[in-house]
Amino acid sequence: MKPKFLLCPGTGYSATTPLYYTLAVNHKYCHGGFDKEYELLPTLYYKKSNRLKDYLYHYKYRFRRHQNIQPFDNGTYKKYGFKRERHPEVEYNNPYTKLDPDYYYSRPISLEKYIKYYTELYHDIKDIYHSVCDFTTANGNLPLWFLQKIAPKLQEHFDIKVLIINRDPVRRLFSEVNVRYQKDSYGFSSATQMFFYVLDNPTGRHFGLHRQYENFNVLSYHTDVVSNYSQVFSDVLEISMESFWDGEDTLSDFLGYKIEHLYNNCYHPFMGSNPPHYRYLADQWMSDKEELTEEDYDRAKLYWHR
Repeated sequence: MKPKFLLCPGTGYSATTPLYYTLAVNHKYCHGGFDKEYELLPTLYYKKSNRLKDYLYHYKYRFRRHQNIQPFDNGTYKKYGFKRERHPEVEYNNPYTKLDPDYYYSRPISLEKYIKYYTELYHDIKDIYHSVCDFTTANGNLPLWFLQKIAPKLQEHFDIKVLIINRDPVRRLFSEVNVRYQKDSYGFSSATQMFFYVLDNPTGRHFGLHRQYENFNVLSYHTDVVSNYSQVFSDVLEISMESFWDGEDTLSDFLGYKIEHLYNNCYHPFMGSNPPHYRYLADQWMSDKEELTEEDYDRAKLYWHR
């Protein structure tokens, strides 16, 4: 029997961390090994696309994640200012895996190494967890041609389910822009001003938003992820963050495993720039430092309606 493998390619800023904790910590359904996001596939994508600069950037990014530190383009940590703290059961030094981090976070980068990582992880955790998982949100940006290239090999080794979580696209993008604005204001006077600039230029590659991915559009991001993965994998479920935390459960049937106790979520119910500071969820409560007014929210919705 093939190892079970749950792929969750985002979408980013849609409560993927609380979803991961719900499955990994509260229910012992799946485990990702050293980190929620292994980040190897985006790095491999850059390599296959002959984008050396982006490949080296992402390789360095993976190494910093390996050290459990939030990285920035300029190599400093001052503006965002925290060391990412994960739940002990899924932390880098978690007690469940015997994998060698120096090997799995070093060159060469290959699909074979990705497969070996999750195969060995499955054998380490199979007596406690039902599945391995990769919650790398950057996987949601991988183009269709790349998914078509890697999927047959992955399906040869794993029984794969794809879980995609989406959030109100206005609030999702505003959270992401808030984070980028905290790193570097890029001359904008507010995160809101930067937000509407992005909406006016939805296919632009700016501010570290989805670095150098092909055919990217912020307005169709959430639907593009579902479309691309559904064309390549047969077992795909999309859930709404808001509906899931309100009690709508399609996930249990999809996994064949009862999911009852949801982890805390700073994004729902929505509390703007003053959410509770739950431990292990700093990547959520550090994001929205600025309020989006109702008027600006309604104005932003029109971009998607068009």
